[in-house]
Amino acid sequence: MYHQIAPADAEGFESYLHVTPDDFERQVRYLLNHKWTLMTLTEAWRSCEQGRAARVAVLTFDDLYQNFVDYAFPVIRKLGVRATAFAIGGLQSDRATVENLPEGICRASNDSLRMLDQNGVEIGAHTMTHRELPALSGDELETEVVQCKRELEKILGHGVTSFCYPRGRYSPRVRQAVAAAGYECATTTLRGNRHDDPFEIKRIRVDGARQGMKLGYTTGWFYDWRNRKRCLREKALFAYGDRVAHNQNTGRE
Repeated sequence: MYHQIAPADAEGFESYLHVTPDDFERQVRYLLNHKWTLMTLTEAWRSCEQGRAARVAVLTFDDLYQNFVDYAFPVIRKLGVRATAFAIGGLQSDRATVENLPEGICRASNDSLRMLDQNGVEIGAHTMTHRELPALSGDELETEVVQCKRELEKILGHGVTSFCYPRGRYSPRVRQAVAAAGYECATTTLRGNRHDDPFEIKRIRVDGARQGMKLGYTTGWFYDWRNRKRCLREKALFAYGDRVAHNQNTGRE
């Protein structure tokens, strides 16, 4: 799970959300040198369903900023790998106010989305306005999930099959809405690398320091086992928050 790829002297650089192009390239090369196959998210999940997903990894990028085009994509193209980047429909349509995003960050243009789509990068959906979905009413939730899909499909000229929950916030109600909208899979911010639900795919947050053995550790069974209880707690909290928000929106106690 990446957010921004940018030089260390870029304005607003934070080690928590940024990875330099050189560090990113080293991480990708490590995976390739250790015989990982890098697919898009949809490709990887379909391989899982067909029992063909041994040593498959997915590079995912949230929000799809211009710095992805400037710094991440050249590495992806140079090394001949595939990836998935999640775009916010409201940023692409210029018709919506987008929340919880850093100031001064430029979105990727629609032409860039089409270029990426034609060169090994799957464009996934990241809602219309980047709102936390469990807090929304049913109509608002449907708009965020469905309208984003339509906006991106209009730009790309084909179906959009993957989804990313903003800030990783989801619940059984949100999961159901995403599945009903016609997506095939969705990513969370739950930590792990073993998956049995296409709409609760775990990820590994990557910073520039996660290199070599530190990166390799996250791909093994122990990392997944160590985070299992944390994942259960987070899912329970998300579900509880969803019930509270739903009751508030419907006027129930």
